[in-house]
Amino acid sequence: MNNAERFIASFNRIHNFLSFSDNEKEYKKPFYRLLDENEYRNPAVKKYKNDLQIFADLRNVMVHKKLIPNSYIAQPTDKVVKHIEQIEDEIKSPEKVYPLFKRDVVQFNFDNLFTQVLKTISERKFTHFPVYKDKKLIGLLTEKELHCG
Repeated sequence: MNNAERFIASFNRIHNFLSFSDNEKEYKKPFYRLLDENEYRNPAVKKYKNDLQIFADLRNVMVHKKLIPNSYIAQPTDKVVKHIEQIEDEIKSPEKVYPLFKRDVVQFNFDNLFTQVLKTISERKFTHFPVYKDKKLIGLLTEKELHCG
């Protein structure tokens, strides 16, 4: 597959993905409109909106302005093709929030020594700790009190 075909294929996959995100009823909305509608749903669309608009214009010239049958008026460079494919990957698989903010939960068993609990609290600087007995949550130890359920 040459660069023009790779570019158009990637563009079309982005267009289709944005068309069907959020259960769009209307198939093949104009690409610029899809960008406007998706820039707040997908951080990659917002980040690359200007590039995607330029790519849309290039795609339209390539597809609709053929001077010679079965040939393209322009051939995107390797760098451009890699860029649109990278954008496609980011749009289709945006970075998840959970891995960025995931923290290990410090917990106590009901029979832990109180001195160990206090030591852990002072080391961790957390304010809430679940308390378990036989793998069942029995309470929540906070900086002010113990809540039992």
